[in-house]
Amino acid sequence: SMQDLKTHASKLVFSADPEFLNRKDCYLGLKAYGVEFRAIKPCRITHRYEALRLREADVFVGYETDPELQGKEVLRLADPDQYFPRYLATPVVSQLALDTIPELAPALRELEGLITTEDLIVAVNKLVKHEVDPAIAQNLAEQALQKTSQRP
Repeated sequence: SMQDLKTHASKLVFSADPEFLNRKDCYLGLKAYGVEFRAIKPCRITHRYEALRLREADVFVGYETDPELQGKEVLRLADPDQYFPRYLATPVVSQLALDTIPELAPALRELEGLITTEDLIVAVNKLVKHEVDPAIAQNLAEQALQKTSQRP
């Protein structure tokens, strides 16, 4: 758990991308929470799991949709105090676009609740397995749109 991390962090190397390292709701907040690592190793977000495999890092930031979290190579820490907030994707659009395209707002509303986190994890796993094959991505998007048309 995060409490265990707090207890053992002084023996561990932490790795994260620069954005995570500089945000109050991320690493800066972890420090305020009382977590002090032996060392900090900045890395590219795409290098996190490789840093673990190469033993350059002991602890790093994972995201709920990371396919690697489905394996046994990493341990996902429980966050009973809910230190980390949930981040949910949402469409962002300018008022100009909404004013110019009247059908845009209703179309965006149709996306609400269209895909669950579990659906996204499955989709990301398929894309990674097929090396982001555009045909696979298109098929996944079409499946999501079919779910929309089947809604009551």
